[in-house]
Amino acid sequence: MIYLDNASGSHPKPESIYQESDRALRSLAGFPGMDSHAPARAGATVLAAARREAAELFGLGRPERVVFTAGGTDALTMALKGLLRDGDHVVTTNLARAAISRSLDHMQMAGRIALTRVDAGDDGRIDPATLIRAVANRTRLVILSHGCEVLGTVQPVEEVARMLSGHKALLLVDASHTAGLVPLHMDSWGVDLVATSGHRGLYGPPGVGLLLVGGDVRLRPLREGESGGDPSLSTQPLDLPWSLEAGVPNMPGIVGLLAGMRFVNQQTLARLREHDTTLIKRFIGAVGLDERFRLYAARGDMPRTGTVSFTLRGFTPQQVAQVLEQVHDIQVAAGLHAGSRVHVMLKTAPGGTVRVSVGWFNTEDEIDRTVAALREMADAGVKQALSRAGA
Repeated sequence: MIYLDNASGSHPKPESIYQESDRALRSLAGFPGMDSHAPARAGATVLAAARREAAELFGLGRPERVVFTAGGTDALTMALKGLLRDGDHVVTTNLARAAISRSLDHMQMAGRIALTRVDAGDDGRIDPATLIRAVANRTRLVILSHGCEVLGTVQPVEEVARMLSGHKALLLVDASHTAGLVPLHMDSWGVDLVATSGHRGLYGPPGVGLLLVGGDVRLRPLREGESGGDPSLSTQPLDLPWSLEAGVPNMPGIVGLLAGMRFVNQQTLARLREHDTTLIKRFIGAVGLDERFRLYAARGDMPRTGTVSFTLRGFTPQQVAQVLEQVHDIQVAAGLHAGSRVHVMLKTAPGGTVRVSVGWFNTEDEIDRTVAALREMADAGVKQALSRAGA
């Protein structure tokens, strides 16, 4: 199998992730931070280590402000619904994925917030000056997706944060598609909140994510229940991370995420990103020469991740993915990957695109074999290609 859907979730994982998650299931027990027996104390030690690792990776000086979540969507929901109040104004972009846009649309339709969307340019880049011009005196929050899961473009977070520093609005960065690849320094850049999944570029298991809360930002808890901190309180603790972590933590997931972050630090962000961008540029260079394919990707020397989208003349994206899987055992994504707004901008709605996204364990040979399979498919035409796939 050639797996090229790492933007949905990295696969395979480094062996240490499997080993550490399995060890956690076998050896950790009880409620870390509350129970006093050895397995629970060991769990508390792991939680502290994972917070330190995450804080270092994202340039946050206070590890206690690292919150474990059930994934990137959960982290974003915690931030949006824990921060925003009736009457707030929010600035976002048309590159925001459904985890952001659906929450904001729901709050806007309910009359709770005012919402401004800034469109990306034709190159898939958000212009910082245009984004800042949308900020008003009553703007509570600006939301920026660090990486686009359709185009692979990387947005200028540092520049936006610097330009926003003279405003009252806070900055929330969705790093789900850049974590483990692109540096992000919360404290030195002035980023207030970072939400990320753990199962993509951080190589953790599914079902675990991070919300990093900078400065003195306070969020209302969405859930109440047992947590670390003072067990005598009748209400949820006010101090982080306990205010946002109700219930027994997902220890196998967090232990696996810790192993993944250590893998990232061992390899280094620069090396991981160079590997991914080298492979994706190889793909773009090969497919881009064939006029039957239309590419949707970061242009030229723009900052990018290891993601690219395309369409093939005469085929729907779903047909391309079907033939690749059933004939060549190549796994890609097909459809509307980040919700409809990006695809409306690209004029690829309603069918979407085929998306190829690489990870550390992909090789140049796999890229070359994928390109050869696509050319074979284009040469054969849709009827013959689907016939070979048994459709």
